[in-house]
Amino acid sequence: MRIELGSEFDLSPNDFKIKTNNLWGYMKEYEVQWYDSGRSAIKAIAYSKEKKVLLPEYICESVIRCFSESRVLFYRITENFDIDEEDILAKLDENVGVVYVCHYFGFVQRETLMKKIRDRAVQVKAVFVEDTTQSFFSGQNLIGDLGVMSIRKWMPVSQGGVLYAKRPGMLDEERYQSLGKSFHNERTLGMMLKNIFLRGVCDTNQIYRSIFERYEEELDKKTTIEKMSDLADLQMQCVDISEMIKKRKENARYLTKALERMNIKCIKRYDERECPFAFPMRVSNRDSFRNYLIKNQIYCAVHWPVDEFMTEEREQAKCNAEQLISLPIDQRYGEMELDYMIETIGKYGRDLSF
Repeated sequence: MRIELGSEFDLSPNDFKIKTNNLWGYMKEYEVQWYDSGRSAIKAIAYSKEKKVLLPEYICESVIRCFSESRVLFYRITENFDIDEEDILAKLDENVGVVYVCHYFGFVQRETLMKKIRDRAVQVKAVFVEDTTQSFFSGQNLIGDLGVMSIRKWMPVSQGGVLYAKRPGMLDEERYQSLGKSFHNERTLGMMLKNIFLRGVCDTNQIYRSIFERYEEELDKKTTIEKMSDLADLQMQCVDISEMIKKRKENARYLTKALERMNIKCIKRYDERECPFAFPMRVSNRDSFRNYLIKNQIYCAVHWPVDEFMTEEREQAKCNAEQLISLPIDQRYGEMELDYMIETIGKYGRDLSF
């Protein structure tokens, strides 16, 4: 079995076993719409297109593109990924149609502030959206009007985005029912070819990588909104959520202890309720370090490469784009893989402290 950490999930035919504690059951308290991608879920949010969209300065470019860029307004995020309370409340006025809050890396924004944002949004008649793509399994209750999440960042599914609400009437059910289902399942082939490669059966490395690259390119160009495919629905039902959460927490604790002995720290400490999305840290010479890890088959995400949109208002986003790296700690891995990553980091030979 080849060692390769990070990057896209792989998938084996043996993984197709429906679990009782799957995402369907985990979301039973919500009204839910299942889309082919997180971007489609965002685009399905109903709001006044004549008003501003208030976004965090630190956000994936694909989220910004879901809205009219001429209507986008940014609020500040601190170095610790907390919302700048004074800035967001000052900008959340009658000109805003959507206020969009992101929970980063599994950490949850302060409940007291979230309630203040909700109350202000009610006053100005804005839709309050929580992006829980990185925090959904941290056990927080939805305080905003709507929650949005991309599923494929957490588990081996070919596609999937979720738009959900606790209060009835927040989702446009008529529009949702009129949508067709996606039949785009090429990523499933890529995931299976990756599994074949990792098991050493056949060298399919370049094939599955090209499939993943092509999928991302097509997703960037896609303008239509579709429901999740039946195959992705089945894949989602084959993941045990409790086991996933447990494994991620175990891996984060194990990696934290090992790296702290090397004076390397996560950007924050996870509390017991929070489910880690990754192991984010700030390092000097980030690009050099990342390239070193890639040469050793460790693929770390950069959340997020800064785009060129309104960069003068996004100082913290630019800083994060240069300093942050996220080590993989998801449910695919155990102590053997983590020890390999720890040993590889230990051999880097350069000071990572910032």
